[in-house]
Amino acid sequence: MRDLLAWSAARRNIPDESIVITMDDGWVGVYQFAYPVLKEMGFPFTMYLYKKYVNSGGRSLTWAQIREMMEAGAEVGSHSVSHENMTSRRGKDDPLIMSGSCPS
Repeated sequence: MRDLLAWSAARRNIPDESIVITMDDGWVGVYQFAYPVLKEMGFPFTMYLYKKYVNSGGRSLTWAQIREMMEAGAEVGSHSVSHENMTSRRGKDDPLIMSGSCPS
């Protein structure tokens, strides 16, 4: 991502055929499955993490796993602080959404 941003600001050249690899949310599967392959292939990548989700147990990445990936060249960005439960989202017909009010 850093190279792409530098290229867009005319501060760096990148190959004509380039991709950006990003992963969101901070699932431990990034460490277990993607990271070993990306590290072996020498592919840089960026993770966008939820601050409140890191190191929370279950399927979240730990700070130690994140540090290890960063030491190997991974970049980290902020996705946000937390992630609302998407199964409880209100639909477009919900009266609060229609009135412009936002539930807390």
